Amino acid sequence: MTILVLAPELDETAARFAEFACRSGVPAVVTSGFERASVSVRAERDRAHRVRLTVDGTPVRGVLNRGLGGGPADDFVRSEALAVWWSALALWDGPVANRPTRQGFLPVAEDPGGHRFLLAGTKPFDLAGELPAAETARLPTGLGDEPRFATFAMVEGEARWTSCWPDEHEFAGLADAVYSALLEELDR
Repeated sequence: MTILVLAPELDETAARFAEFACRSGVPAVVTSGFERASVSVRAERDRAHRVRLTVDGTPVRGVLNRGLGGGPADDFVRSEALAVWWSALALWDGPVANRPTRQGFLPVAEDPGGHRFLLAGTKPFDLAGELPAAETARLPTGLGDEPRFATFAMVEGEARWTSCWPDEHEFAGLADAVYSALLEELDR
């Protein structure tokens, strides 16, 4: 089994997470296309569905969704790929960090200000380093039970997404702990 890191080709944070996973003994592959990945979605009239994800023929164990990338030159192909990935990741029963929902392929983000945190899997990290780890772990995130790899801010006791594309420079001193927490959620 392998971890699929769905990300644009030049996403350095995705590449570093995949390298970390491989060093930890968990195979991981970064791709945004279908050169190495295979997707099969079967939906029935009674709403039953089956989803199969493989990379190089190996079943996928977990997915880190960081988007597809692309540009206006390949809008049609990108739109079709987005539709395939959206349905597959939304319906797949395995762990997906940043699972697509009815609201969008990636979480809707805003910039409300406030104290910023990173959610890796289901574990919050204080990006400012101002809160003790025990206090950070007790944050009432209100962000749901799904694993995520995103930043959020606490504003008046409420968590609000700020980005679903955290870059390693935002959590440089915490990289190993962040990647461990994310890998723990995706490799179950």
